[in-house]
Amino acid sequence: VREKKDDKVLYSAPADEFSMSLDHYEELKARFDYLMAVDTNTLNEIQQGYRVSACCIYVVRDHLSSLNAESRYVHHATFLILNTDHHAKSEPIGWHLAITRSIHPLIQHSRIGMIVDSELGQHIDINAGREPYYATSHLPPNLKFLYASSDGSATFANAMIQSCDTGAKAVLNEFKKKGVADVLRHKPIEVGTALCVRVVSSRPDGKP
Repeated sequence: VREKKDDKVLYSAPADEFSMSLDHYEELKARFDYLMAVDTNTLNEIQQGYRVSACCIYVVRDHLSSLNAESRYVHHATFLILNTDHHAKSEPIGWHLAITRSIHPLIQHSRIGMIVDSELGQHIDINAGREPYYATSHLPPNLKFLYASSDGSATFANAMIQSCDTGAKAVLNEFKKKGVADVLRHKPIEVGTALCVRVVSSRPDGKP
């Protein structure tokens, strides 16, 4: 799907064949059992030697067999990423945290669609297992990337990634009030050169 004014890709999903008779929801139900979306935003300014990013994850909790236009998705997890490598891409680190730290054991062997908004040109090779999604890590065979842009609202996937984008921005705004020292009081998860901390929400709805 493309937006006419700037020819930007808004949505792209893996497919073995074109099923023009199926709408967006039916395509998702045919290919996946569960759906998640992951977006990572990064501050422009270096903070005490760290490049700071926030990765936000939303999920559809119910099995996709019941997916329709009325279905809801919810905030699942958020991580702050503090990286001493200022040139490393933050998105793949966010993907790695989502895959290794947030997928419930009960659905690890189900077909999972993960909506992301970057590296579209590499998705075919990543989904086929020919290329790693992060460092030397390849996608689990039951998980595939879908691409959706937060710039549009054409599909359910676009709306999910928009929520991730909004959540990540909110966490970064909160981080700027508290700073690096407050984050590093918690025991971090080490991912390469990055120190990652899961954000615990104080809101009743669990949103960041």
